Amino acid sequence: MNELIKVLGKVVPTREGEWKRDKAYEDLSMVYDKDTLVSYISRKYVPEGVNITNREYWQPQNVIGIADNNIIVINDTTESGSLVSYTLDIQF
Repeated sequence: MNELIKVLGKVVPTREGEWKRDKAYEDLSMVYDKDTLVSYISRKYVPEGVNITNREYWQPQNVIGIADNNIIVINDTTESGSLVSYTLDIQF
């Protein structure tokens, strides 16, 4: 039997916590921006100094949510990169 081996590279995202400009990131690294509370995942290797808003390297995650009692705050970004927040009051 012939064995086929293919190196796929990294296939699982790695949580890296808060984004830092002076740090390099591997592809598929997940970070968040503490100022906007938006999460991002790297599309490819990110050298030090690359801004988190650079779409060549970083893909924003569509929505994040923070639950606090009966209130949920949802943050999203528009195509122009602006942050939009929605506050939902959940009635039980």
